[in-house]
Amino acid sequence: MVNSKKKRASKPKRINPKTGYPMSTDKQIRYATEQLKLTRKFLKNNQGNFYKSKDLQGKIGNWIWNYSAEKMDSADLEYKKGEWDKAEKLWLECVAINHRAADRLRIMYQKEHRFSDAVQIIDFALGSPVLRGINSSYLVDFKKKLQTAERKAIKHENNDQSTLSEEDWEKIEKDSDYWFKKLNIKS
Repeated sequence: MVNSKKKRASKPKRINPKTGYPMSTDKQIRYATEQLKLTRKFLKNNQGNFYKSKDLQGKIGNWIWNYSAEKMDSADLEYKKGEWDKAEKLWLECVAINHRAADRLRIMYQKEHRFSDAVQIIDFALGSPVLRGINSSYLVDFKKKLQTAERKAIKHENNDQSTLSEEDWEKIEKDSDYWFKKLNIKS
């Protein structure tokens, strides 16, 4: 019987020599660069046209996308280039309003063996009234991701390399409070 799944020869990981973090392929980096250019062009060409939606939820969604789109795409590009510290900073700026930022941080934190940070960021997203108010469709998926992250944190408790400080969490909470007040003003 022939095995239908061929074993792929593993390619050596590309590492950013400046940071020591893994890099994506050149093709993936080019795609992320193009995506960022398209987002910037769209934002430039559509300034002021984001709020045409008639319903409040649509207006809030457009406004949030306008604020976070460039940062999210920039973070994705930095991540692919192996600039994980820069990507983390950008995703942390968006985590209070964009659940995708929390998920991307979770993935990166687990790769860095920052298991407690991964648990905390998903727990934050699940408890955030701002994120739930914008789009609660992620909740079921994130509950599963939280369980998985918690299992990994317990399994790797002795070699956890989490680095988020109290100041980091205070900033995240402050950002969340800001957006909560801002969105309540609009409603």
